[in-house]
Amino acid sequence: MFSQITAPAGFEGWLVCAAAALVMIERGMAFYKNHMRELPPPSQTYVTKEDCHAAHASAAGTYTRLQAEVEELKGERVVRAEQASHLVDSLRREMSASFTRVHQRIDDLPDKMIATLRNTGALRQ
Repeated sequence: MFSQITAPAGFEGWLVCAAAALVMIERGMAFYKNHMRELPPPSQTYVTKEDCHAAHASAAGTYTRLQAEVEELKGERVVRAEQASHLVDSLRREMSASFTRVHQRIDDLPDKMIATLRNTGALRQ
Protein backbone atom coordinates (compact mmCIF):
# COMPACT_ATOMS: atom_id res chain seq x y z
CA MET A 1 0.00 0.00 0.00
CA PHE A 2 2.72 2.43 0.96
CA SER A 3 4.77 1.25 -1.99
CA GLN A 4 2.20 2.71 -4.34
CA ILE A 5 2.70 6.25 -2.95
CA THR A 6 5.41 8.13 -4.79
CA ALA A 7 8.01 9.91 -2.69
CA PRO A 8 7.79 13.70 -2.83
CA ALA A 9 10.70 15.20 -4.64
CA GLY A 10 12.41 18.52 -4.21
CA PHE A 11 11.10 21.11 -1.78
CA GLU A 12 8.06 19.03 -0.72
CA GLY A 13 10.34 16.21 0.42
CA TRP A 14 12.36 18.52 2.63
CA LEU A 15 9.17 20.06 4.03
CA VAL A 16 7.71 16.64 4.95
CA CYS A 17 11.00 15.59 6.58
CA ALA A 18 11.20 18.84 8.57
CA ALA A 19 7.59 18.46 9.78
CA ALA A 20 8.24 14.86 10.84
CA ALA A 21 11.42 15.93 12.68
CA LEU A 22 9.56 18.73 14.51
CA VAL A 23 6.79 16.34 15.58
CA MET A 24 9.38 13.83 16.89
CA ILE A 25 11.25 16.55 18.79
CA GLU A 26 8.02 17.87 20.34
CA ARG A 27 6.91 14.36 21.39
CA GLY A 28 10.35 13.65 22.87
CA MET A 29 10.29 16.87 24.91
CA ALA A 30 6.75 16.10 26.13
CA PHE A 31 7.89 12.63 27.21
CA TYR A 32 10.89 14.08 29.07
CA LYS A 33 8.71 16.74 30.73
CA ASN A 34 6.13 14.22 31.93
CA HIS A 35 8.29 11.20 32.77
CA MET A 36 12.02 11.81 32.92
CA ARG A 37 12.58 15.11 34.72
CA GLU A 38 13.16 15.26 38.46
CA LEU A 39 9.87 15.51 40.29
CA PRO A 40 9.38 17.22 43.66
CA PRO A 41 9.12 15.01 46.72
CA PRO A 42 5.64 13.61 47.35
CA SER A 43 5.32 15.58 50.60
CA GLN A 44 5.29 18.79 48.56
CA THR A 45 2.89 17.47 45.95
CA TYR A 46 0.51 15.28 47.92
CA VAL A 47 -1.13 15.56 51.33
CA THR A 48 0.54 13.46 53.98
CA LYS A 49 -1.36 11.55 56.64
CA GLU A 50 -0.16 13.99 59.32
CA ASP A 51 -1.46 16.97 57.33
CA CYS A 52 -4.74 15.20 56.74
CA HIS A 53 -5.13 14.38 60.46
CA ALA A 54 -4.25 17.95 61.42
CA ALA A 55 -6.80 19.35 58.98
CA HIS A 56 -9.40 16.89 60.29
CA ALA A 57 -8.69 17.86 63.89
CA SER A 58 -8.95 21.54 62.99
CA ALA A 59 -12.25 20.94 61.20
CA ALA A 60 -13.55 18.90 64.15
CA GLY A 61 -12.62 21.73 66.54
CA THR A 62 -14.37 24.25 64.34
CA TYR A 63 -17.42 21.99 64.17
CA THR A 64 -17.65 21.61 67.95
CA ARG A 65 -17.19 25.37 68.43
CA LEU A 66 -19.92 26.14 65.91
CA GLN A 67 -22.18 23.52 67.47
CA ALA A 68 -21.69 25.14 70.91
CA GLU A 69 -22.53 28.56 69.44
CA VAL A 70 -25.68 27.15 67.85
CA GLU A 71 -26.75 25.61 71.15
CA GLU A 72 -26.11 28.94 72.88
CA LEU A 73 -28.21 30.75 70.29
CA LYS A 74 -30.97 28.17 70.72
CA GLY A 75 -30.91 28.80 74.47
CA GLU A 76 -31.12 32.55 73.89
CA ARG A 77 -34.01 31.99 71.51
CA VAL A 78 -35.86 29.94 74.13
CA VAL A 79 -35.31 32.65 76.74
CA ARG A 80 -36.52 35.33 74.35
CA ALA A 81 -39.55 33.23 73.43
CA GLU A 82 -40.40 32.83 77.14
CA GLN A 83 -40.01 36.58 77.68
CA ALA A 84 -42.24 37.29 74.68
CA SER A 85 -44.80 34.78 75.99
CA HIS A 86 -44.86 36.51 79.41
CA LEU A 87 -45.20 39.89 77.72
CA VAL A 88 -48.10 38.68 75.56
CA ASP A 89 -49.81 37.15 78.60
CA SER A 90 -49.50 40.38 80.59
CA LEU A 91 -50.82 42.42 77.64
CA ARG A 92 -53.72 39.97 77.27
CA ARG A 93 -54.59 40.33 80.98
CA GLU A 94 -54.39 44.14 80.79
CA MET A 95 -56.59 44.26 77.70
CA SER A 96 -59.09 41.85 79.25
CA ALA A 97 -59.29 44.04 82.36
CA SER A 98 -59.68 47.14 80.19
CA PHE A 99 -62.46 45.51 78.16
CA THR A 100 -64.18 44.42 81.37
CA ARG A 101 -64.13 48.02 82.66
CA VAL A 102 -65.50 49.32 79.34
CA HIS A 103 -68.26 46.69 79.36
CA GLN A 104 -69.13 47.58 82.96
CA ARG A 105 -69.41 51.26 82.04
CA ILE A 106 -71.59 50.40 79.02
CA ASP A 107 -73.77 48.12 81.14
CA ASP A 108 -74.28 50.90 83.71
CA LEU A 109 -75.09 53.50 81.04
CA PRO A 110 -78.79 52.61 80.36
CA ASP A 111 -79.66 52.76 84.07
CA LYS A 112 -77.96 56.16 84.41
CA MET A 113 -79.72 57.47 81.27
CA ILE A 114 -83.12 56.33 82.52
CA ALA A 115 -82.44 57.88 85.95
CA THR A 116 -81.37 61.16 84.33
CA LEU A 117 -84.44 61.24 82.04
CA ARG A 118 -86.75 60.58 85.02
CA ASN A 119 -85.08 63.28 87.09
CA THR A 120 -85.44 65.86 84.32
CA GLY A 121 -89.05 64.92 83.68
CA ALA A 122 -88.49 63.87 80.13
CA LEU A 123 -89.51 60.34 80.94
CA ARG A 124 -92.75 59.64 82.83
CA GLN A 125 -93.71 56.46 84.38
